[in-house]
Amino acid sequence: MSGLIFDVQLGIKQALDMPDLWRKAITRLMAEFPDTLASIESAFAEQRFADIRQQAHYQAGTVVFCGTPMLQRAIHALEFACIYTPDLIEERVEELKTAFATLEEFLELHGIPEVKDILPIAYNRKDSGDLEERVQD
Repeated sequence: MSGLIFDVQLGIKQALDMPDLWRKAITRLMAEFPDTLASIESAFAEQRFADIRQQAHYQAGTVVFCGTPMLQRAIHALEFACIYTPDLIEERVEELKTAFATLEEFLELHGIPEVKDILPIAYNRKDSGDLEERVQD
């Protein structure tokens, strides 16, 4: 899975240009998402697709403020799979786990920036798994 992992400027823009709201959203996401993944995996094991969709929908509401396009794409793909293509749910759960693990690994290395330290930089993950810095205009 390749794509944009983390984009602070996008996150702030998505958080209605409120850096403090963005920081609260990304902090909340990182604290809550492991439990969400565990709930999703449990629901999948028991074939409770409505519960998976509910969890995905709830987290989609948080992810939208975070500047995490790869994770946002994965959570929406899972939510849509629950509605339209149930045969793809397992694959979408795996993509979601990969997207979150990638974000988690990135933030473990770089941390969540303090609002005062935010620079206009975004990071892409190439297909090779390497990070590529992209300065925003």
